[in-house]
Amino acid sequence: FNKRNSYLQSISMKQLHHKGNDKIPYTNKQNRLLDKRNKRINDYLSKTARFIINYCLDNDIGSIVLGYNPDIQKESKLSKKNNQSFVSLPLGKLKDKLTYLCELYGINLILQEESYTSKASFLDEDDIPVYSKNNNDNNSISNNNFSGSRIKRGLYKTSNGILINADINGSLNILKKALLNNTSKADDCKKLLNNLCIVGFVDIPERIRLA
Repeated sequence: FNKRNSYLQSISMKQLHHKGNDKIPYTNKQNRLLDKRNKRINDYLSKTARFIINYCLDNDIGSIVLGYNPDIQKESKLSKKNNQSFVSLPLGKLKDKLTYLCELYGINLILQEESYTSKASFLDEDDIPVYSKNNNDNNSISNNNFSGSRIKRGLYKTSNGILINADINGSLNILKKALLNNTSKADDCKKLLNNLCIVGFVDIPERIRLA
């Protein structure tokens, strides 16, 4: 979409410049392209939310923990190409669709802030701080505060050399934060999450094709 829209925009700019007009409106082709993109994304997000809810209903799961950061797209520091694609995704719509479906089917949706969950090592039981815009200590938190590190996209290495999928490591940390914040039985929560790793439930991520 971005490439095609940029191409159409460049043609529009040349035409307007030739006519001596500096105002660059969206052309009919761009409007049709945007409408097609929005419909596809809305369809994909709807199918994603429905898949998650159906999975919960089929497996008697009563709660969903959703890692959420309202400023994640504003502060995105990916490559220029990935930034353009990532920032334009309406991630808030997925949250809204899940919220609606959870209320409809009586599933508890827990929104959990996810600061530092991708940097902390779950298997090393790192403490996970909470980011705050008004907290001056944020600048002092670096990778040195955590036992492991993400060595490349999709791969996290713990302090003793264990390799784990980076998204799974982040998801476990989000779940850990949510459980510790919503229950007084902190030790039981840690045992529960560690057992998930021991029995191999989180060893291999599964890719789901929805559309």
